[in-house]
Amino acid sequence: MFLPLVSVLMPVRDGRFLAAALDSILSQTGVDFEVICVDDDADPHASRVLAEFSAIQPKLRVFRNNGSGIADALNWGLASARGELIARMDADDISLPHRLSTQAAYLEIHPEIGVLGTQAMVIDESGERKGRAHVPVGPRHVFAYLQTGNPLIHPTVMMRRRLLSKVDGYRRSFESAEDYDLWLRLSEHTIMDNLDAAFLLHRHHAGQVTAQVQFRQARLATLAVVSHNIRHASGRDPLLDFNRVKNWRVALGAASASAVADVRELTATRLVDNRGTLRASGARYLNSACTRAIKRGSPEICARMALACVRHQLLLYRAGRRADALRALLRDALRWRTRLVAAYIRHARVLWPAARPDAPSAIESGHLPNGAPSSPAG
Repeated sequence: MFLPLVSVLMPVRDGRFLAAALDSILSQTGVDFEVICVDDDADPHASRVLAEFSAIQPKLRVFRNNGSGIADALNWGLASARGELIARMDADDISLPHRLSTQAAYLEIHPEIGVLGTQAMVIDESGERKGRAHVPVGPRHVFAYLQTGNPLIHPTVMMRRRLLSKVDGYRRSFESAEDYDLWLRLSEHTIMDNLDAAFLLHRHHAGQVTAQVQFRQARLATLAVVSHNIRHASGRDPLLDFNRVKNWRVALGAASASAVADVRELTATRLVDNRGTLRASGARYLNSACTRAIKRGSPEICARMALACVRHQLLLYRAGRRADALRALLRDALRWRTRLVAAYIRHARVLWPAARPDAPSAIESGHLPNGAPSSPAG
């Protein structure tokens, strides 16, 4: 029986870009692999494309899920995977040549790394390149960034299957932030890194789920990081049970006196991370959260909120709203004063570190995964 080294997991619903995605991943060379597509209540076009490719591609295996979401689809694929390494791929992206072989080779010579992502080039619906999506390079930078945002581009990632099994895979209760929740849980058991080269064309288009559920995504990402910090402090997961996420106030309140307030304020910072603050309602939510944070006086939360204000200003500027960006800068300078300067420095140091292929591992630097800061601010 064919036993591949790498199993590529690809959940499928929309078939518009599926053929290009399959061509790119099935044409990879230099490593034995299989591609597992999970038809998660896919549209008719996607189903036809999957049938056509599976008829002529022995490396492609197709399974059908009941449409219960990406987390269930990925866990279904994970349960069917035969490879020691699990790679992710989305049905609207394009993997560049040698992606799988490069990541597999890197993991072979770096056994301490359990999760490895790459940089990506952003493309639009027509495939035109719009720039580069940067993520931090070097385990220390990835670990530091984890507390302030998502340090990995999900469809670029390759992981060790045994680690995914150890943390019970993806959690359905964190749907739309399932990748960030997974990175936080994996960081408690392994080291993560990113290659400094781009190996994926990452498609941004209006139909993506993340553009439709920004607030839910922000709330779930915040729940993930707050529960991660409670796990680090107490060894217990307050949101272990699926149904408890719906009653997160009760579950977190019982575990930490400040957790509920942390979630309310830090949700605003996550809205900034996924550009929800470009809307007027998002900006109002951020400003209200900043006011509450100042009244509470938590240094860690205030530092994180100031960093969110810096990112909000930059988002406005990059969106061409320069007058709005200037007004936000003046308001935030009065509000945060020296904290705003510190946030600018932190943004430059944590978000955009220089790529260093020879960066020491977290073990070599003495910065172990289970040494995570207990505060969401990092």
